[in-house]
Amino acid sequence: MSKKSTVDIGCPKCGQKAKTEMWSSLNAQVNPEAKKRLLEGQINLFHCDHCGFETVVHSTLMYHDMRNRFVVYYIPFSIVEKHFDMFTDNAEINLHLPEDIMNLPDYFKKAHYVFSIDELLRYVIFRDKLAQSKTSYE
Repeated sequence: MSKKSTVDIGCPKCGQKAKTEMWSSLNAQVNPEAKKRLLEGQINLFHCDHCGFETVVHSTLMYHDMRNRFVVYYIPFSIVEKHFDMFTDNAEINLHLPEDIMNLPDYFKKAHYVFSIDELLRYVIFRDKLAQSKTSYE
């Protein structure tokens, strides 16, 4: 499943509000064009029409690849620093998941967590190349 919404964000430079498309989850197979935009650095990107200022909006993002069977979850480090109680002593995320989590594929329960958008991009590229290398040997 992919989920996006449009939000009004005040420009950090001039203060003018601008509508910004924000993705909270992105499914690579359902929205292949969004995956392409993610890899180009065009997802969750704020642009001010008034002054031209542009920046990535650091907000949580779950990336789901059904074909390669993985989930990677981006949590901005600024959020992590305020919520260390989310983690166990072994640095695993201590999520309180709903009962219907049992209906999800196992790889959802083993999501990979990253703390920067660059880490997310590198991980997606790594997993794509890893999957390609495995199919080239078959």
